[in-house]
Order: sequence, then C-alpha cells, then structure tokens
Amino acid sequence: MVKGWDTNNDGTYYFDQVYGTMAKGIVTIDGNLYLFDVDTGVMQASITTSEEAMADRVIELVNQERTSRGLQPLVKDDRLMVAAAARAKELSQRYSHTRPNGSECFTILWHLGIDYGYAGENIAMGQRTPEIVMNDWMNSSGHRANILNENYDCIGVGYTMVDGHPYWVQLFTGDFDL
Repeated sequence: MVKGWDTNNDGTYYFDQVYGTMAKGIVTIDGNLYLFDVDTGVMQASITTSEEAMADRVIELVNQERTSRGLQPLVKDDRLMVAAAARAKELSQRYSHTRPNGSECFTILWHLGIDYGYAGENIAMGQRTPEIVMNDWMNSSGHRANILNENYDCIGVGYTMVDGHPYWVQLFTGDFDL
C-alpha cells in the first residue's frame, strides 16, 4: 500500500501512514493545513496573514451592512473560512459557481462535513480592496440578497491573489428553523 504523498492523473493525495487510508477533509501535515477533496485531490488550505486580514475586513463590512438594517451579525466560522479560501483558489482555475471538477460549489461544504439548511455563495474577481468588492456586491441584487439573507447565521470569506488577479468568495450557511 502506498503511504505518504502520491500524485496521479487525478491529483495529489496523502495516504495516512497510521491508518493506511486516504486523508479526507481538513488535515494538518507537518504544520501545514490541507483540504482533501475526494473529487479533486489536495489543495493547501493555509491562509496567509494578509489574506486573512482582507477576509476579516469583508466580514466586518458585511456585519455593518446587516446591523445597519436591523439584522443579526454573522458569525465567522473557521471551517467556512477554509472552504471559502479553497474556493477562492479554485476560481483562478474556473471562475464559476461550479467547481473545477464540474460539481456545484456547495460540495466543498459536504466534503468538510459542514451541515447546513441554507447556503449561499458570492464570488468576485478583480477588486483590489474589501471596500470595493463589498460595494460591488451590495450594488448587485443577487449578491446583496445573500449578504442580507435572514436565514444565514455563519460566514466564511476567502481571498487570494493569483498571477496579479484578486479572487473573492463569501460562503454563507444557516440552519432550518424547526
């Protein structure tokens, strides 16, 4: 049985040396955070300080918009942050609500074990600052509807720069009211 890192035509994988199985979900290996997706292989999911600062500023701006309208602020969710960071990197390969492997954007939530009743995704490309991307999202009815959706209670934001092009993702989740 192969153990450790392995690469084939489908991507790069890590086989757990203790259990002899393919790593799944979010795993820390040698101090680095990785997202293992059964469909697309591995993606390093670590978030740099500058990327995290940009994402945190977007969350701050989202919550300003929500509270100014009498809505509850969204809670930053660490797993959604990892998912959004991974989605931002995926956008450089395929700018779409569809992932590079052709599956819908929300499959990343399933792969990370994130349960939700409601989910939404906003994407953007090209905006250089959190303020500019938030202005663009708030001036788009669909994006604004996600930001102000009363059914959402958690948020994750991803930002990355690939070849000089900024990519942004907001992921929202909420539970069904029982």
